[in-house]
Amino acid sequence: MIQEAWLFTKEGFPIWHYSMKPIHYDENLLGTLISALTLFSSEISGEKIKSIEMGNSKFFVFTFGGLITLAIFGNSNKIDSPLLYKIIDSIQEAIDLLKSTSEIDQSLLDEENLRFYLSNQIFMMENWMNNSISNSKPSELIEANLFEVTSKLSALNLNKKKINLGIILLKNEKTFSNILYDDSDMKSDIQDLVSLYSQIFRDKNNISLLPQIVESRKYCLGFKELKSGSLLIVFCKWDGTVGNSVTINQIKSWTNLIAKQL
Repeated sequence: MIQEAWLFTKEGFPIWHYSMKPIHYDENLLGTLISALTLFSSEISGEKIKSIEMGNSKFFVFTFGGLITLAIFGNSNKIDSPLLYKIIDSIQEAIDLLKSTSEIDQSLLDEENLRFYLSNQIFMMENWMNNSISNSKPSELIEANLFEVTSKLSALNLNKKKINLGIILLKNEKTFSNILYDDSDMKSDIQDLVSLYSQIFRDKNNISLLPQIVESRKYCLGFKELKSGSLLIVFCKWDGTVGNSVTINQIKSWTNLIAKQL
């Protein structure tokens, strides 16, 4: 069986720990050991360390982009699981996206921030360890509301550049909307945008006709149709002239990042 699992930062600080049958390892010492061995293996052989054996104990190790490490204590036959590989792929995609997003200062990412950012993957890990995860994403993750998303974005210190973002999620008859960082103009405009795009959303044929980016006089809007059938809209005011590439690239980046969380 799988008994315990941990996520560590590259320095070995614990991000998350879940236990089915506690062995009471000192997670700080374990994180430091795994971090040191991972660095040693990478520098000496150029290859990633895959497992660590200590007496009768065996830890399986997965590293992601030099940012985090997943360690699992359990039987090898349980590790060879298609569901686990899906979770590992999801973690890798999240880390790759994080590293490719220029607006995020990676030096500010601590254990709490990474735990927020990877909360979906952590949820899936815990369900997998309890043998109750399904082959598809849990509906709770697909239907994640904007309070959770904005909490994650705030935790990632995305307000470093003080970019005000508006976020709208249209799903069936439900509508979620929020402003990330306070802006009175955007608060007054968001209901008009919800009303306009809710009408478009009701006619499914119109969704496919929406471009990735819409430029209005006041806002740059990014659109993303999610696998769940929901429509994500992310928008912000123009940073400078209308139609400038800087704002358009920022909206594309935010839209893709937020879509990964839903």
